Amino acid sequence: MSLLRTDKCPYCERVMKRGSVVSTRHRLYWMPEGGKMPSFAWNTPKGGVPLGTYDIFTGGEVDAYYCEECGKIVIEV
Repeated sequence: MSLLRTDKCPYCERVMKRGSVVSTRHRLYWMPEGGKMPSFAWNTPKGGVPLGTYDIFTGGEVDAYYCEECGKIVIEV
């Protein structure tokens, strides 16, 4: 369930499309600039923030909104 109060883009105010960012094998993370991936895929990167859900059989997925007008994707952590 989305916590966004509107489907309007915070950058250009146009309507965004609801969808998701997916990974077929791995969990999705936000990493700080200069961050490094861990040696083992099941470890969280140092300073990393896990995004969405993860299942070993289906991969990772996080709800997101995409703005076709300005090319931005908004993801809730």
